[in-house]
Formats: sequence, structure tokens, C-alpha cells
Amino acid sequence: MATDENGIPLHYKIFPGNVADPNTLIPFMLEIADIYEVNSVTIIADKGMSVNRNIRFLESKNWKYIISYRMKAGSKQFKEYILDEKDYINDGGLIYKTRDIASSYNKKRINGHFRRQIISFSQKRATKDKNNRDILIQNFTKKMNKDNLVSCDDLAGSKKYRFFKPINKGAFYELDIEKIQEDQKYDGYYVYETNRTDLSVKEVINLYSKQWQIESNFKTLKGKLSLRPMYLSTWNHIVGYICLCFISLVFLNYIIYILNSKLGLTGKSKITEHKVINVIKEVKEIEVFVNKQKIETIQVYNDELQESWQTYQILLELLTKEKVT
Repeated sequence: MATDENGIPLHYKIFPGNVADPNTLIPFMLEIADIYEVNSVTIIADKGMSVNRNIRFLESKNWKYIISYRMKAGSKQFKEYILDEKDYINDGGLIYKTRDIASSYNKKRINGHFRRQIISFSQKRATKDKNNRDILIQNFTKKMNKDNLVSCDDLAGSKKYRFFKPINKGAFYELDIEKIQEDQKYDGYYVYETNRTDLSVKEVINLYSKQWQIESNFKTLKGKLSLRPMYLSTWNHIVGYICLCFISLVFLNYIIYILNSKLGLTGKSKITEHKVINVIKEVKEIEVFVNKQKIETIQVYNDELQESWQTYQILLELLTKEKVT
């Protein structure tokens, strides 16, 4: 999925479930370029797309990019560079260092392009990294038997196995202390790769932070708009259902954008998708007809529905004014 700078979805492409994430970027971008005649664009993507062939493809098209780098999958030399305190700069609390590297394939086949690597450190992120790891370890320890092992069946469904190692031919798992200790070294570090040399480090990081808009859109699709689970029997049914969900997402985000921008709402006062969906679910009227003539409209209202009705009135007034209704 691609969004504009306001987080409003503008394009999507469906791939079979067995297609790995890194293999989706090139066909997706070729389709976007063909439909929208893209010439100048900055691609912001997470580490799931950070493979060399994807970056070299973007460079071949002279497209700009900001992509997070898979730090823990890097070489031993690169990891040592990250942990080396030399050359780090503290710019008003933003701790980072940068270096320019030639774009290459297996340290060969230089294509004439250069990338800037930005290695940043944040204590806030360090705390988050530690907490995320602790949650995985705690969930594992809760399932341990008296021998401090977890059976394969009990571990089934766990999303991340990187801190556990199999024993007895995979029948059981135990904590991998070495991996935990290795992972701790990189708490708080984050690596970006970009060819936007015209931007400052802070501007690159701020632009990349907009990537949350994609994550938020997928969360809405899978949650509020019920993209999953799908009990459909044919590919055409699946495609049609996803299309309907996407159109709903576009309308939802556009309405929210119009409301917040027109009313200047920020912070906790902003209209959110949760508020809009609550309006759809909770704001109801009963129309009373006698002899095919409407004689009364009764609003279904109580104290618990007050916020939804207030949001509804704001929606109605603004959309009527904008002639959207």
C-alpha cells in the first residue's frame, strides 16, 4: 500500500500470502510508475524491504528513498562500527553518526550511486527494545516446565523465536542466553539508508517517522474494517472484498483529514477513526410513519452515546458545508 503525505491511501496491490515482503516492492513500484507516471518520489519503507536488489532498483530509476537497514543482519564489521562510540554526534539530544557508502553488489559491481547510512541512538528506543524483548522472554518462561523447557506444541503460534533455541530435534525449546546478550548490545540503535543527501539527519528521521501511517492503515484494515479473517472461496471474491475494504479506508481517512484540517483540531481533540466508526455504530434515529407520512424522528440517545452524537454533529455540519454529503 502507498499513501500520500497525509496518510490517505492512494494505491494498493494484492500478492499471494506466500510471497515474501522483499519481493513485493519492485512489482508494486513498477505498477505505480506505470499508472501515475511517477518521476519524482521519495520511497519510505521499513526494514522488510531492505534488500540490496530493491535499493539498486530504486537507484536505477533515479528515485529517492529512505529505508531502515536490517542492522542485526549486518556484517560483523558493520556491527562493530555501530557499537564504536567514535564519531557519534549529540545534536540537541539527537545522537547519531553518518557515513557514505558506494552502492554495490557483494562488494562488487559498483553502479555509481552512493547511499548515506545514518546510525542513531535513542534512550527511549533502548527502553522500548528492552521491554519488547522482556515480553517475549516472560511469555516463554510462563510456559516452562520443571526443566526450564517449553514444548514445541506450547510454543506454536509464537511470533518470534529468535531468543529460543530448539533441543531434542525440535521437540523442546530453551532460552538462548547468547542471543539475548547479543541482542541487548543494540538496544536503542536504529539505522537508516538514504540517497536524500539534500536533507539533514533530523529531516531524514522525521520523514521516515511518517512510515507509521502505513502501519496505521494496515491496522485499520485488519481491525476496524475487518479485512481478516476472510472466508471466501475464490480469488475474485478475495480481490473484490479487499477492494471494498480499501475504498472504505480511503473514505474514512479522507473524512478524518478534512475534519481535522478544516477545524484545526490537534492532539486529543482530533477526530480519530475510532470516533468516526463509533458514530456509524452508535448514532441512530427512529423514524415514525403514519399513513406513509413521517410524523416523528426519535434520536436514540443516552449519556454513554454523548461523545458519538457530538462527533456526528461536527461531521454533519462540516460535510454539509463542504458539500460532501
